[in-house]
Amino acid sequence: GRGWGAGGGGGGRFDPGMLFYSPQIWASDNTDVFSRMSIQQGTSLVYPLSTIGSHITEVPNHQTQRLATLKTRFLIALFGTFGLELDVRRLSSDEMAELSLYIDMFKRLAPIIIRGMFYRLWSPGSVGVIARDAYAWMAVG
Repeated sequence: GRGWGAGGGGGGRFDPGMLFYSPQIWASDNTDVFSRMSIQQGTSLVYPLSTIGSHITEVPNHQTQRLATLKTRFLIALFGTFGLELDVRRLSSDEMAELSLYIDMFKRLAPIIIRGMFYRLWSPGSVGVIARDAYAWMAVG
């Protein structure tokens, strides 16, 4: 296991004092994957990915009712501590197979994600970005 984490009080209590007691903090109570892109982008400016709790959650999202593919939810959860926050018994057999591949991929990439260099390639508002809501991240080991 990866241990336990602390809650950041909606992101308002993500600080070194919390990290003294816990190796990771949940950056926000907002679990919507599209919101998490911005939350994790901002949090990663100050804190390493190894401290940012990030999970694949249920769809539709219980806060925003937005839908996202399992792949999208995985890709965002990958850039953090990675975990599952959903009832896997409700997944189809195809989704379970896909999730299994993603878990294996995380296991292979975890050393790079957690200990490597993290680059924010672009985000909304970046010059030359085609989509107004596009993010691109890269981790290098």
